[in-house]
Amino acid sequence: MSKFDSHNIAFNLASSIGSNSRAPTLFPEEYDAWVIHMEDYISGIEKVGMDFWHSITEGPYTHKTYCPTGITTMKELKELQESHTDLPSEVKERVEADLRAKRELRFGLTPSSLRLIEPCKTAHEIWIKLRDSYGSNELLDSIQ
Repeated sequence: MSKFDSHNIAFNLASSIGSNSRAPTLFPEEYDAWVIHMEDYISGIEKVGMDFWHSITEGPYTHKTYCPTGITTMKELKELQESHTDLPSEVKERVEADLRAKRELRFGLTPSSLRLIEPCKTAHEIWIKLRDSYGSNELLDSIQ
């Protein structure tokens, strides 16, 4: 093994694990490990991690009065705030958590994975698309 190869292996390992301040990178052949690292990373985000994790695994926040179909872009959130000046802070915080969860997931993706999830509008859609594309049958059976 050359010095270059061992450097790449070390880089890929460090990237796939991530850190407290950086999302783990998804290498498709290591999807099952990435899921574990991503759950640790997301749930470890101070104050909002569990809200992010809920957005990813359960889907975006919906509220019958303010956002019945979910908000999927910052532009939509701004329009919601402008049209509902009485928007409760908990609704705004929950919608922001959905949007930030999507961003956190995308930070861990390589360009080819980003192209794969391009049509996805929510963190949950991204999560499902990645699971369906890269997950092993063994992992899929244990999640479903």
